[in-house]
Amino acid sequence: ARTPYLTPAGPEAFDVAVPPQPFAPGDLVLLTATVDDGRYGTRGGIEPSQTIASAEVYVDLAPWEAGAIPQAMVASDGTFDATSEGVEAAIDTTGFVPGRHVLYVRGADADGNVGAVSAVFLDLIDPASAPVIQGTVRALGSGTPLAATVGIGAYETATDPGTGFY
Repeated sequence: ARTPYLTPAGPEAFDVAVPPQPFAPGDLVLLTATVDDGRYGTRGGIEPSQTIASAEVYVDLAPWEAGAIPQAMVASDGTFDATSEGVEAAIDTTGFVPGRHVLYVRGADADGNVGAVSAVFLDLIDPASAPVIQGTVRALGSGTPLAATVGIGAYETATDPGTGFY
């Protein structure tokens, strides 16, 4: 409620996501989201929708915090030209410390209205101390290597189809 009369006029950021696999400092992480200027209630009035003009992501500091640095996001289809846009950014984690980070996303419409912020956690592991699970997936009976997806919690990996190794 920092700006209760301004923020609702801007587009809402939602479905903010990063892939579920583990990442280490130095990895590129694809951040995706949707920014929509039409997600409002019109009961008792009309709120105009404008074309999305931009989206940005902030790492570990919310946009209103001192020192927050925006990173531009791009429209997933290549052009900001609709009232609802899929957006994405490649987050370079070089220099990040292992642990939990917060990615804050917000958008702006063609009238300059900046909308509400949504966020997602990005957890980075230290490869030197991270546990490793490995094995081979084979067909029962024949022992033929299988292509499969092996997962533990939010983390998953694909086996090598030729060897079944993960």
